[in-house]
Parts: sequence; C-alpha cells; structure tokens
Amino acid sequence: MSRTENTSYAILGILTMGAMSGYDIRRQLDESLIFFWSESYGQIYPALKRLAGEALIAPTGAAKAGTRARQTFAITDKGRLRLAQWLAEPPGRQRYRNEFLLKLFFGRSAPPGAVCGHLRRHLAEERQVLATYEKIRAGIEAQHGGAIQPRRGRATDLDYWRAMLNHGIAMRQAEVAWSAETFESLCADAGKAPGG
Repeated sequence: MSRTENTSYAILGILTMGAMSGYDIRRQLDESLIFFWSESYGQIYPALKRLAGEALIAPTGAAKAGTRARQTFAITDKGRLRLAQWLAEPPGRQRYRNEFLLKLFFGRSAPPGAVCGHLRRHLAEERQVLATYEKIRAGIEAQHGGAIQPRRGRATDLDYWRAMLNHGIAMRQAEVAWSAETFESLCADAGKAPGG
C-alpha cells in the first residue's frame, strides 16, 4: 500500500470522530496519532481533495463568521465502508529503519564515548516518553473516574485508545529496561565498552 493510500485511511479514521477541517486533522495527528503514526502535513490537503472527489468525505460547512474560514469535512457512508474494508485487511509488513540501532550495531567502530552517549540520550528520551504516556493515562483515568477497564460486548473508541496507550506504555517500559541494561553492559566499565 502506498503512502498516499495510508494518508487517506488515516484521514478517514480521524473523521470517524466527527467533522473536521484540515487544520483539525493536523491537530489530531499531532496530539493522538503522533505516538505511532507520522504523516506529512503536505499530504493532508491533497488527500482531502482526493477523498472528496471519490465521495468518501463530504464538505459540511465553514467556520463561524468572524473567524478564518475553514472548510470542514465529514466521512460519508461510502467512506465508512471503504475504511471498514481496509481495516479488515491484514496490515502490510512495515520496513523498519532506526538510526540509533544502526549506530549501535556498528558501535565497535565508533569513536570513544559515542555509543555510551547515544545510549544515555536514548534512555533519557524513552523515560520522557514513558512519563508522557503515564501522564496521559492518569488524565484519562481522572476524567473517567478511575482506572480504565475494558468492557464486555461492543468496545468503544475509549477501549481502543486505551489498548493503544497500554501498548505504548509496555513498549516504552521494555525500551527503558533494555536501554538501562545495555548501558550497564557496554558503558559501566570503560575497558569493557568497545567504541564506548
């Protein structure tokens, strides 16, 4: 599946939350999806035009008078059907590129201190992301009166968002543990740290 198609499906998914302008969609990408999905802003407006041309979304109106006019869009029944069909397909295999891991893999050739510096920064960044996720979870739990529990029966958007948040927390916890262990292994004793 091409990046253009993925952009379209990301937009259709966002519009299931309600009618939005291109600006609102960008904000949703920055506030929610950014933790697991990145999208080029330059792709949003051409994708909206394409989706409207295919009748997968429809314009719903502009912002109130006196404010900068923003065209809003809503997903159509045809768009919901197309999104559901795509969601039913198995996800494509993702090509994984991680510069940090590439540099670690070739760490024996790194200048002294470089690998340990990368590990130290990586550990700090992962701890910061984990703290952000935990803060988001605490905010959601406070808003909903306690720990978010999965429901029996038909899941709500909140149940799916909770699953994504728990995935992010589990991944960051594992990354923090791995980073700390790797730092200890490669950097605790300068004599044991090739490229360290």
